[in-house]
Amino acid sequence: MDGRAPPDLNEQMVELEDEELDQGQLAVRIGRDEMNLAEFPFTLLSHRVPEGVNTIRFRDTISGKDGKSIIREWTITGSEAYGLPVAGDEELYVALMEVTEEYSFKHPKVPITRYDLLQRMGWPRDGHSYKRIQDALNRLMSVSIVANNSFWDNEAKRYVDEGFHILEGYRLYDEKPGRDRSPPDSYVVWNPILFQSFRAGNIKQLDTNIYFSLSTPLARRLFRYLDKKRYDGKATYRMGLSKLAFEKLGMSRNYYPSQIKRELQRAHDELIEKSFLREVSYYRPRRRGAEELVVYTFAPRRRPGQRPVGELAAPEDEGLYARLVALGVTESVARQLTANYAEHHINRWASYCEYKLSQGWLPHESPAAWMVAAIRSKDWQIPEWFKTTDETEREAAELVEAASAEAEAQREAEHQQYRQIRAAIETELGIGEGTKQIWERAREMLQGRGEMSPALLSTYLLPIRGKTATLVTPVPFFCQYIQRSLPLIGDILREVTGKIELNVEVACQENLGPPYQGRLDLTEDED
Repeated sequence: MDGRAPPDLNEQMVELEDEELDQGQLAVRIGRDEMNLAEFPFTLLSHRVPEGVNTIRFRDTISGKDGKSIIREWTITGSEAYGLPVAGDEELYVALMEVTEEYSFKHPKVPITRYDLLQRMGWPRDGHSYKRIQDALNRLMSVSIVANNSFWDNEAKRYVDEGFHILEGYRLYDEKPGRDRSPPDSYVVWNPILFQSFRAGNIKQLDTNIYFSLSTPLARRLFRYLDKKRYDGKATYRMGLSKLAFEKLGMSRNYYPSQIKRELQRAHDELIEKSFLREVSYYRPRRRGAEELVVYTFAPRRRPGQRPVGELAAPEDEGLYARLVALGVTESVARQLTANYAEHHINRWASYCEYKLSQGWLPHESPAAWMVAAIRSKDWQIPEWFKTTDETEREAAELVEAASAEAEAQREAEHQQYRQIRAAIETELGIGEGTKQIWERAREMLQGRGEMSPALLSTYLLPIRGKTATLVTPVPFFCQYIQRSLPLIGDILREVTGKIELNVEVACQENLGPPYQGRLDLTEDED
């Protein structure tokens, strides 16, 4: 162990999942998507290339800044040896973008393992799938994309003509059967033009939990396209039905409108079920010859890791699974982690996460995303000074000498950082010593009854006014989780404060507003 602490507040976390998500499951797995590749297709919707087809072309017309029409054309040509990219190649692209996001888009050369890619995509772990990955890499490396007036240059802020491949190269080494923990030697190299677009910020977030849970290539392609269209906050989006089908999704140009609708229906149903779309409708403008339009209404956005109220499933009473779920990890991912990682490994990371939360730490994405990334990482290290309760008791029993001065200094430095964070939040919320003492006493009583949870470690009690006590948490998932414990917390706070008519409520810090925000903690409560 080299003493390195894991990345902290500014680290982007990605949660991997092997199983299909249900609507109510927590979604914290976030990848990236390049905007140009989301606007036009770069693969077929089928898993096989029709005989004699080696080039496909898409075209649309948009209005330029001067009001003039601009014709955009996007041409894809496969190599003679490997042909056009097929539906599964898009899945590999999304998985590679997810890996590149974890490396912060620092370099076009990205380490990979085929086992890890199969996990991300949910493909079987067999020889056929390993070959599918290599075939897909060959096609992504050899495909040529020519964009006429259709490649957005985010630095120049205009469309340009551009020709490029998706991958510049790759290298694959044989991997040991099963889950190989050794550092990856295999890698892919992104095309320089495409990687420059990444670095210029022409990428957006993509909920890869939803993407990989969709059952058809058409649904996955539609999701990527519509997710780009709601990127700027649109509540609805409409487009000509045939334009959407032929130029944006790559459906067969032989389809009649009725066939297009029939093919789209399953994709629409899935995206509504996943709470991405609220509804889909069609209408035809009254003007003569007008094309029928499809209208999409998007469901309200949720932060990564947040789920609708009322859909929170109660965890099991005990075990590693319950501990992960209590931190916000999805049920399916919790099952996967407990099956694939050692018990002590998960327990140590869970203990460290709970400790950090109790000290005022705020993860950049969510505790769940941080936890999953930490458990799966080969590089993150828990600081040497940190000990779980069991480790501390065991060391005391064995008369192990206390941590070194250097480790103690590291521990104190991290303590100080978290104390400052917590003190700043308490000052912002107007929390003084009196309120802190009340909440500390309440937490001790909760601990004594075995009712303390990770959600309560990072929770604050606002100054009590009249007959209402408000708990505040910076983590949206915890806000819903605490709701279930309010009756018990209310009993304890009434006992601690002596206010027998005290009501207790919970709020998320990001939604907090007057009259609570910035109120002073008076020495005497108002009636």
